[in-house]
Formats: sequence, C-alpha cells, structure tokens
Amino acid sequence: MNTYIEIGKSIINKYANYAKKKIIDDEEEYFQTLKIIILGIAETSNQKKITEEELIKYSKEQYILTWIEYAKQEEKNPNTEKETNDAVKQFDKIYFNT
Repeated sequence: MNTYIEIGKSIINKYANYAKKKIIDDEEEYFQTLKIIILGIAETSNQKKITEEELIKYSKEQYILTWIEYAKQEEKNPNTEKETNDAVKQFDKIYFNT
C-alpha cells in the first residue's frame, strides 16, 4: 500500500470520528469535506486514480460500519444485509452527486 493511501485512511478515520462526535450532516457537510480530502490526497500522489479509488472504497467501508452501528442503536437485531445495501446506495448517491 502506498504512503498516500495510508495517510488518507488516517485522515478519513480522524474526520469520521470527528463527524460522529459533532453529528455532522452527511449531505450538507460530511461528503463535501470527504471529497476534498480524497481528491486533495489523490492529486499529490503519483498514482492518482489508484489512490482515489482506494480512499473512496475505504470511506465507503467506514460509512457502512457507522450506518450499521446506528441501525443497532435503533433496532435490537437489524437486518445487516439490508442496512449494508441501504448504506452503499446512500454513499454512492451522495458521494458521486455532490
């Protein structure tokens, strides 16, 4: 794994934790900032496309985990397959349309 991806994952983790604590709105703030982080790191990499794809993939995985964590707070035994599918759809809808 290249250093840019490792740094990107670290920043994305820190930002995701901050967003959870501060309850940042996905559509209004979280995804706009996430895109800036990913694109900024990818632009400095000599493997721009790979870095960007890996950071998007990682961000999506983290988003799914957070989504399921919230679903478990709302329901005792949520349907994790459905929640995962819903999270993927929401991530793709917001990330690729902002």
